[in-house]
Amino acid sequence: MPLFQFTFQEQGQLEEEVVHLPFADRKAALAAAAESVWDNLTDRKFRSLDPIEFIVRVHDEEDTLVGTVAVRFQSTEE
Repeated sequence: MPLFQFTFQEQGQLEEEVVHLPFADRKAALAAAAESVWDNLTDRKFRSLDPIEFIVRVHDEEDTLVGTVAVRFQSTEE
């Protein structure tokens, strides 16, 4: 199975976490990226942390960008 590089970044952080994971194809890798964003947001909500912005970029073995999953929240409080 081909390896895909996942680059995770939270708002306000310069550091990025990079993980290499095997997936059958690009579609499966992007689905996993979307699921990881959801899991991260759910975890932060459970810990009463404000989920503001998460970005996951997925690259294939040739370092070609497969896709980006980004979730941004705006506060509804005034």
